[in-house]
Amino acid sequence: MKKIVFLLIMGLLYLPGLTFAQTKNIDCNDKPSVPEGYTLIPGNPGGTYQLTPGNIKTVSFENKTAPTTGAKMLAKLGDTALNACVLDYLLAHPEAIPETWKTKNIIFAGSIFADAGGNKFFPTLCWWDNHWDMTRTYLSEPYDDRIAAIK
Repeated sequence: MKKIVFLLIMGLLYLPGLTFAQTKNIDCNDKPSVPEGYTLIPGNPGGTYQLTPGNIKTVSFENKTAPTTGAKMLAKLGDTALNACVLDYLLAHPEAIPETWKTKNIIFAGSIFADAGGNKFFPTLCWWDNHWDMTRTYLSEPYDDRIAAIK
């Protein structure tokens, strides 16, 4: 057994489907991708986020009595809100996204965009039509318990 583990670590033995979680440092001080037609509202730089696939925790905004708004989500997250640089990385590396997120919309409240009408929203990761994509979570709209954020 020790020999197999050693060979795996050294890269001398290949087993299909076996991967090792590697931590990726994402520079959140970079400017995230801004979709055409939208503007990025300047905010605080996000520093560096260490993403370890398989060890990503989320916080839910479930409210049993009433839907919550994007503004309340932002208030709950405070300084821990990740920006869209992490979203950019995840869209470029969908293998790092947990399967369980297919039932959630993951907000990146550290970045706030505005549409042509000036309506503010968070870029949001969602599973749509058999692929990962970006959608919008508007600050003023009510949302259900499908909304979450990375801790």
